[in-house]
Amino acid sequence: MAGLNPAYGVLFFAACQYALFDKKAVDAVKDFRTHLGLSTTPVDLFLHFYSFGITLIDRYAFINGRGAKFRTVHCNEATIIREGESGRGVILLGAHIGNGEYAGNLLTKRIASKVHLFMYDAGTGRSAETASQLQGPIVHHVRESASVIAVEIINALRRGEIVCLHGDRFFGDQRTVTLDFFGKPAPFPAGPMAIAAITGASVIPCFTVRTALRQYTFSAETPVYVKTGHRNQRNERIRAAMQKYVDALETVCRKYPRQWYNFYRFWQ
Repeated sequence: MAGLNPAYGVLFFAACQYALFDKKAVDAVKDFRTHLGLSTTPVDLFLHFYSFGITLIDRYAFINGRGAKFRTVHCNEATIIREGESGRGVILLGAHIGNGEYAGNLLTKRIASKVHLFMYDAGTGRSAETASQLQGPIVHHVRESASVIAVEIINALRRGEIVCLHGDRFFGDQRTVTLDFFGKPAPFPAGPMAIAAITGASVIPCFTVRTALRQYTFSAETPVYVKTGHRNQRNERIRAAMQKYVDALETVCRKYPRQWYNFYRFWQ
């Protein structure tokens, strides 16, 4: 534990720096909390950035072989196993709340199916640096167009494998749907549900949040299915299915608001 505790201590200064000087991130946190109906004090800002720092430290500790230092509570993991046995493939739809990469690495140690983790690389190199250390899941760097990535995802699902995606961020030429998120319209990627409609894969909203120091809870929600149909019907079904994911995301955000790590104005 000697390596983790000093890191948590040094993190105090980094969190203070972000709370004082990163105006864009501060504005994003305030905007997020406002949509949740929460006020934002300087202490709230510090704790939000401190929470993010703990997540980063824990992530690197876990993927560097220190997983035994952490405790994980698994909720409804049997749902993933059951859906995986269907042979249609499973999309685990997470978000930038809690520690998603931790979940992907954890699953490979507990589930026989191959797990694919698609990580968005914003050009900073951080995605590649993190992924290079992941030992479990098959990591794909998302830099190409959405159509190229979609082919890889569809192929994996048709082999009956598991694909981990984030449902709260889109990039480039990805198609989006505007949905109700905390009472206001916000854009979400339509791709995960569109792929589910094509492949017949089930979509399971899942989140991994920190519930205590060095303790995480991995939770799989009720599976979402997208039926095929005429174009107009398919579009509406994709929207309705994605709203179910967004509703699940709302619940987690209300319970763990300091673990929301989209540091930009989400409502455009």
